Amino acid sequence: MGEGGDGRLIGWVVGLVCVALVGGCVGRTPTAEPVSIVFADPQMDQALFGGWLALFQERYPHIAVELRAGGSEEADVFRVSAFELSELVEAGSLRSLGAFLEPDPAVDLADYYPGSAGLFTVQGQVWALPVGVDVVVAYYNRDLFDQYGVPYPEAGWTWDDFLATAMALRDPGEQVFGYAPTDATFDPLSIIYQRGGRILDDLNAPTRTTFDDPLTIAALDWYAGLMHRHNVAPTQQQAREASFGGTARAGVYRGKVGMWLAWLSQRGGSADAAGDWPGEWEMRWGVVPVPRHEGGATLAMADGYAIAAPAEHPDACWQWISFLSGQMQRGAVPARRSLAESDAYREQVGSEVADAARGSLERAVLLSPGLMAFWGDLEYFGRALDSVSRGTATAEEALVNAQRHAEER
Repeated sequence: MGEGGDGRLIGWVVGLVCVALVGGCVGRTPTAEPVSIVFADPQMDQALFGGWLALFQERYPHIAVELRAGGSEEADVFRVSAFELSELVEAGSLRSLGAFLEPDPAVDLADYYPGSAGLFTVQGQVWALPVGVDVVVAYYNRDLFDQYGVPYPEAGWTWDDFLATAMALRDPGEQVFGYAPTDATFDPLSIIYQRGGRILDDLNAPTRTTFDDPLTIAALDWYAGLMHRHNVAPTQQQAREASFGGTARAGVYRGKVGMWLAWLSQRGGSADAAGDWPGEWEMRWGVVPVPRHEGGATLAMADGYAIAAPAEHPDACWQWISFLSGQMQRGAVPARRSLAESDAYREQVGSEVADAARGSLERAVLLSPGLMAFWGDLEYFGRALDSVSRGTATAEEALVNAQRHAEER
């Protein structure tokens, strides 16, 4: 054979060797370089995230993820609250997610509950992917309801139903209260918004306080009436003097409180970023959405996952975030509607919790980072709540005074 024939033969043999040894030399995908990232979450559950990590590394064996309990310090990916987002963006601590969102078919912002993605959008850019939405719900002590023969509350109940139920449970001789405020700020604030009031003109983009709004005054007066007119909730003095421990939360643990408001993530006495309960509730408890009122809204908060600006492997960080966005979070409601409304979520948390979560999200209003700009004004609001709870001022007196101070500030 001539030189041309020999050359073709050699090329043919080399081709066969390539096919046999490596499955083909042309069009071969190179193996991804191994990378390592650090993931931090203040609510880190090593068992839960460890299980997810095992699944993640089956898909992305080249990405090693170190799990840490904590905040953004020295982390590549971390959980961020909407309230701290603006500060982190202004400090240049975060990487915009826009370049990752568009080409990723696994993440569709339209699947997220209304407003949740907007909380993490600053200057027209998305800086974190929502992971969970927490909502205020109503809990109740089934043991007390059974003891006094009171029907359990159901979704769609009203504040009149709430008051009637609290009165049916109240037993002064046994120091049993139908309801107790377990948070001196969020309880009255939740009732204000559920009864159509407001403390800012717009929670999403606030420009001024509205403490003296007539609906706000009426709602706070109704709340004060639970303590001072109907005596179904303990005043601060009554809680201190009560035999069940001196605080409303102690009354819950001692089985002396029929109903209380708290975040969904705190069910059962669990602790999370929204606040701590010292231990598990020992009673048989139930949960429903807070009572409804025409024009009212349920308060909610959201957290998200962000990528640190200095992260050396942002693509790997995004793959981890994208993967986590499809997992069933514990505590708060999944921010993705498709997850929250899935049978898998119902199986995970139980039908009662799932129904309370979905029912609450129907009329949820998310607390915006814009609240932080009114922090000084909110101190006046807090003082108003305290004076009303102690009975030293009416709701109108306290809120009109708080508004005046806010305007003069």
